[in-house]
Amino acid sequence: MRIPLALALLAVALHALDLQLLWTFDQPSDVIGDMALSSNGNLGIASWDNCAYIVDPNGNLLGKKCGRYSMDGAGYSNGVFGFVNLDDYVYLFYENGTFWKKIAVGDSHDTAIVLFDKGFIACDGYCAKYDFNGNKYWDTNVGGEVQDVVVHKGYVYAANHGSYKLQILDLDTGEIVKEISYDYYTGSVNACGNYLAVIADELYVYDISDPVNPRLLWKSVGLNVGWGEHTPAFSPDCKYIAVADTRNMLNIFDINGDVVYSKYMGGTWSVAWWRDRLAVGYLLHDGGNWDGKVEMYRVVGYTPQPVTTTTTTTTTTSSSTTTLNISKIPVIALAAAFLMPKLRRKRE
Repeated sequence: MRIPLALALLAVALHALDLQLLWTFDQPSDVIGDMALSSNGNLGIASWDNCAYIVDPNGNLLGKKCGRYSMDGAGYSNGVFGFVNLDDYVYLFYENGTFWKKIAVGDSHDTAIVLFDKGFIACDGYCAKYDFNGNKYWDTNVGGEVQDVVVHKGYVYAANHGSYKLQILDLDTGEIVKEISYDYYTGSVNACGNYLAVIADELYVYDISDPVNPRLLWKSVGLNVGWGEHTPAFSPDCKYIAVADTRNMLNIFDINGDVVYSKYMGGTWSVAWWRDRLAVGYLLHDGGNWDGKVEMYRVVGYTPQPVTTTTTTTTTTSSSTTTLNISKIPVIALAAAFLMPKLRRKRE
């Protein structure tokens, strides 16, 4: 079922949700490639200026560490932030911003990272499972280039940009147990409760009550999300999904696919959600230079509710599409989507 454009625009006009700017952090000097929020609201920022930043809930800098090349991914679990750099190292911080250590992961594992209770998964053309001492437990050739990865329900979900696939791996063994193919680059992935969100130009939302057999619930139409953008972000109760797209639009969908917020925000590139706070990372361009910043917003009209792990069943057997039609696409945003892969890569 296609949701009529008039109804989608009406939902936005009703402003079920709104955003109130709280603070801006502008120390990064390049694109905000990825972000992760801790359980107490500290924010980990991976910037293509080669540095990782930790800031507190008020936007104050707690810690910073730079590598040789771009910081490509960020993650958090159980009091530890982790960042992966194209210099082939993972950089670990304590939640308070204190740098802990760096761990060599090699050229085949330096584009995406996710942390879990006992360690982390680092990916590129391979995905490997490590503990925080750097011990490797498995190493799987996934082909292509993984841009984003998440651990959920005992499985690893990898967005493989190079193969146009979502790959599902067993967390214990590293075995690839399922692959889903798309017609466009798979640039990002996230999970919450019984839901999985995948970016492959559009937003695809799945029911993962069975974690190895995702069932498509709906997909958007008209988003145009770049491969390098780290988005989507679920609200804590899994009821909303925030997505930044290449046209400089920030969109928030409810879990049924209805657009409840849409606004032009020049340079949006990555998003992260904690309680009623939404962090937005930017790709900025000033003359001949790239730049970056993070803005923290309060989500007005949103009150987090406890997460449930059940999915409401429906009587329909087909998935739906949500149309989002915003016609003006800034030239700089389109150019960035194609130029960024060349600008950030270390390979020479």
